[in-house]
Amino acid sequence: MNWIFSSRKIHYKTKEDIAFMFLAWNLQPDFRTINSFRKDRLKVIEKIFVKIVELAMNMWIIKFWVFSIDWTKIYASASKHKKYRWN
Repeated sequence: MNWIFSSRKIHYKTKEDIAFMFLAWNLQPDFRTINSFRKDRLKVIEKIFVKIVELAMNMWIIKFWVFSIDWTKIYASASKHKKYRWN
């Protein structure tokens, strides 16, 4: 959600950011612990994410008519790399 993917940055955020402190129950796990947790539970995290999105759609909290979780990249029309794409 915050575009923070690095385990080291998440580790530092658990010391500084109140939202991260809340989610970590005020624990400060090491970056190696965060990394192994994410690596070992990737499929479970993906399933939970899909369920949360479906629940939010059913409650009309978010309104997606089409959504995808297949790593598809959609380039914006104002992208600086748009002029280099041939398709």
